[in-house]
Amino acid sequence: MVTLLIDWLLRLVQRRMNGLASRRTLARVARRAWLPRSEKIPESETEFGAGLLHHLQEKRLRSTIRFAAKNSPYYRELFETHRMRPADVRSVSDLRQLPVTDSEAMNDWRKFLAVPQEQLLVVAGSAGTGPTRKTVAFTAADWNQVCTARAVAIGMLIGSRRAPGVAKTTGDGDRAAGKGALMILPPASAGWVDSRLFRDALARTGVPLFEAGTDAPEEAVRLLVEFTPALLIGTPHSLDILTRCAADVGFAYRPSAIISLADALSTAVLSRLNVHWDSAVVACYGSAELGGAQSVAFSSCRGTHLNALDLIVEILDPETGDPAALGDLVVTTLLRRAMPLIRYRTGDTARWVQHECRLPFPSLEILGSRTGVLFRNRTIGARELSECIAGVPGTSGRLLWRYENAASGGGSSVAIERAGYGPGSATDENEILVQLRRAIESALPPGTSAALRGDRLAISVCDDLPGQIRNVRIEDHST
Repeated sequence: MVTLLIDWLLRLVQRRMNGLASRRTLARVARRAWLPRSEKIPESETEFGAGLLHHLQEKRLRSTIRFAAKNSPYYRELFETHRMRPADVRSVSDLRQLPVTDSEAMNDWRKFLAVPQEQLLVVAGSAGTGPTRKTVAFTAADWNQVCTARAVAIGMLIGSRRAPGVAKTTGDGDRAAGKGALMILPPASAGWVDSRLFRDALARTGVPLFEAGTDAPEEAVRLLVEFTPALLIGTPHSLDILTRCAADVGFAYRPSAIISLADALSTAVLSRLNVHWDSAVVACYGSAELGGAQSVAFSSCRGTHLNALDLIVEILDPETGDPAALGDLVVTTLLRRAMPLIRYRTGDTARWVQHECRLPFPSLEILGSRTGVLFRNRTIGARELSECIAGVPGTSGRLLWRYENAASGGGSSVAIERAGYGPGSATDENEILVQLRRAIESALPPGTSAALRGDRLAISVCDDLPGQIRNVRIEDHST
């Protein structure tokens, strides 16, 4: 009965959170309740919150399973194929009876639709950082749900105080972080779920939004100087360009927070952001399939908390499919109506981590995609390779490694997007190529770097690379 009442109240709050004051109040309450405190949190308090959340998830799960099995062609066929009834899944542990839904199944996204298309409010795509671009749909209620969660998370990051900051500019005096948020994204980001999510969430939070593209970083710096926004939002690539461009003109201050979205944040880029801005960098995890960034992260708390009011999270051993401390991240959406997902394999690797705050949501460390590059029968981790390349000045860190079968007369090539970091910044292209070769050699398994001294890998700098390409699998066909 308590769980039913809480579920009803939460749904009511989500439906009626149209007023700015109500969202700010909820963010304030959440911040006070869940941020780490100096004193130790009583174990009984933590257990109570986790237990209540578990019961709430199970109630919502049963409703989700019934709805998906009845209305989604994909899941209706899945239940029929495995001769299961929706009533067989009544708890989180019962989910293990169902097979995992791999991301490739989303290529035919209309099979997942559980409502008529005329009920859809948002149809958007992923950032294109995987092998294929995903299309995801939301009803008005679905979209309100994910935007409300992000609005509250933003409110918790900003808080009631503006983080003071001293500008490291010459002759400008002190600059404190002002109001608003600056979002800088690639020009092709208009159709991304993440970009639309942050626009709508910031509008609901009452935070003014300034936007700029990576194709015009000078405009982004102008907005920085004029408004000193409290939040900086963008992909790691975009934030890196913004940081280098601001450094070129000698401008810096301390924003309340920097939010990185879409791509995995490399160590090299994180270091540059920390050094220049001296502010907390929050990596917002999410994907188009999950409704964009569905996480809360605090600089003083380990791990990233996924939104457990809308997601059931599992970590599975990639070989056995059994629950594991480290493995594939698998999620089940709750309350979604347009495209419910059950045991969806995100393609990312994660591990459980301990946390010290009051938030009972699951805490994970996202390790990035487990997809790697197969080179001479050895796998190079895509994230490791990406981090090596992100450290090369004059490149964006975005990687496209094309491989053509040598038997057909082709060869291998590595294409890196050239990024200019502000007026007058120019890096000699030959030097970029030399450093790229060194970076790739350092990422390759021992004994394979000699192949790069010949013509088997032709490296070139591209002026334009469509989308954001990451985790491309390459097979070595050489003998």
